[in-house]
Amino acid sequence: MENTARIQRISGRLYTAFFVFAVLLPILTVGYWVFLNHLPESLVTVSMKMQAGLPRPSETTLAQRMLGLAVSLVPLAIKMAAMLTLMRLLKLYRAGNVFSGAHVACFKRLGRILVYYTFAGVAESTGVVLVMTMNNPPGQKMLSIGFSSNEITLLVVASIVLMISWIMDEGRKLAEEHSLTI
Repeated sequence: MENTARIQRISGRLYTAFFVFAVLLPILTVGYWVFLNHLPESLVTVSMKMQAGLPRPSETTLAQRMLGLAVSLVPLAIKMAAMLTLMRLLKLYRAGNVFSGAHVACFKRLGRILVYYTFAGVAESTGVVLVMTMNNPPGQKMLSIGFSSNEITLLVVASIVLMISWIMDEGRKLAEEHSLTI
């Protein structure tokens, strides 16, 4: 009983933290693109996963910033879906609901979201490099498509989450069958 109360208490705190992240994430993403010209070069290079030697204009145009924001919206939407799914899962934990169909559905959805996010991240980094170099002179424009160990790790984690959801669903089915057995 003590563990259940502890799980509920920690779930409530995590729910609050994810709620704050869900509110701040879109604000920070839009703010990043609005104030891009005023950010330190090192922050821009690291956050865009661009190589330090990449020719980049000292001032990005409004069109570049708007296109950059547009490219960032798909991964942002996927991140928001992940946050909302985690919040839904934490809400179930807070209510003491651990092994239900809704619980399993959250895990399945989270696994799928992680897979989508992997490919959206690759598309985003490619799009951002294109946008940032679109006004560069000929010979200094870049196309960069990369699939790094971070993406592979994310796919492995997504696979594990999907497998756990499958195992949990089988356990839930067995528990339901057992509860109906006299």
